[in-house]
Amino acid sequence: MIRNYQDLVILLARGINQRRMYFEDHPRVIICAQEFCTGLNRLQNQDGKGKFFIGVVDGKLIHEGKYLIGPTIIGSHLNKFAQLLGCGGFLFNKGVTPGEIRTFFTFAMSQKSKLGTLEESRKLLRSKNLSTIELSPPYEDAGWFGEFLFEKRDNGQKRSQQDQKIDELMSTFQNLYSSVETAHDAGHSGQCLDLDQTRSTSEELIKATRGQVPDIMQLVKYPDYDTYTVGHSVRVAMFAVLVGKHLNLDKGLLNELGVAAMLHDVGKSRIPADILFKPSRLDERERAVMEGHPTLGAEMLLENPDASDLAIAVAWGHHRRFDLQGYPKMPWGSAESQLTHIINVCDVFEALTAIRPYKKSHTPRRAFEIMFSDSGWFCPMALSSFCSAVGMYPPGSAVKLTDGHQALVVAPSEVFDRPLIKLTHDPNQRSLPQEAQVEVNLATHSIGVKIKELILTD
Repeated sequence: MIRNYQDLVILLARGINQRRMYFEDHPRVIICAQEFCTGLNRLQNQDGKGKFFIGVVDGKLIHEGKYLIGPTIIGSHLNKFAQLLGCGGFLFNKGVTPGEIRTFFTFAMSQKSKLGTLEESRKLLRSKNLSTIELSPPYEDAGWFGEFLFEKRDNGQKRSQQDQKIDELMSTFQNLYSSVETAHDAGHSGQCLDLDQTRSTSEELIKATRGQVPDIMQLVKYPDYDTYTVGHSVRVAMFAVLVGKHLNLDKGLLNELGVAAMLHDVGKSRIPADILFKPSRLDERERAVMEGHPTLGAEMLLENPDASDLAIAVAWGHHRRFDLQGYPKMPWGSAESQLTHIINVCDVFEALTAIRPYKKSHTPRRAFEIMFSDSGWFCPMALSSFCSAVGMYPPGSAVKLTDGHQALVVAPSEVFDRPLIKLTHDPNQRSLPQEAQVEVNLATHSIGVKIKELILTD
């Protein structure tokens, strides 16, 4: 369901990613193009403009002067396409057809070299019969389409301190998404995994967590629709690194934990798409196929001499329960890695709190209730470590307090449901100035203020 223009940009980015894996007439590519055109037509009718413009400014995707953080993170191929064409964005006019969008996907996927001039790029676009799509001059040029179609507003220039922090982390998270996506693409096409790239990205993630956990968790919350296998692995890696740091793992082991978390679901790249992305519950046959992904992932890693024992163990055992149930089946009494148990906890928590095509997300509180209700599911040490590292409200969560203030969770505290927070809005929901955004440890706060509810965001 396309709710807004941000969803539409994510869908466009997803289509380019899908076209990299499938042929142009593949059902998934066809459906993606149809959904884009249906959503575009509906939103254009609602706003009355009849035009939809995605601007590209300094490596960021822009719409109506607003910086689209989520689409920028996962839309690296769309961004790169604009750079190769030397343009400042794409204008979609009313009447664009699914066939044209599929051609656009193919064009974006296949263009490898930078063209000489914007006019040369426009000529190439016309040669592909993409008459309803126009290329904008670069942002620095006076003819940039965003100047004429919409109010300029800030267009990414007036940046808050929080926005600037996110800018600093953007490259890390683009690399993180790209690394996981590349691994899944390699698995899908039968190629060898590039573990050097994955280790380098894991190192970037570890460095990025130094004192910036709330900002990082704000970034990883963005949806990526049916590419959620990639986003899921990114978020599991984030949780795993937080737990690993809480346990004071040495640098080398922490890095391998991040790599293992990023690749724990790589076996899904060899699961048929109609099963992997099915929007309803799987039948018995489909579930049996899906439950083969841990074995497939372990086999892919075993083929690579650079794969660590930990990465192989996690790929194979992340759906194993502490009571040795789950899958794949194995004999009683077999030893399992404690770090695999940690990934198991991170994996389940992320799945419970994330939106899926077949379910709504649970709040962290409800997720913990479900996880604690089954005594045989998790290793007690792993679950306890996760709770201590993440808390009732994970860092980056937006919350409302009983006195009406809104806040951002900074870190867990010694009291599970009373974290360290930073005030962001007053009781009238007005944004507080930077100097008034003070940190408060609710565990030691003498006034009887507590968290009333989690503020859910799209």
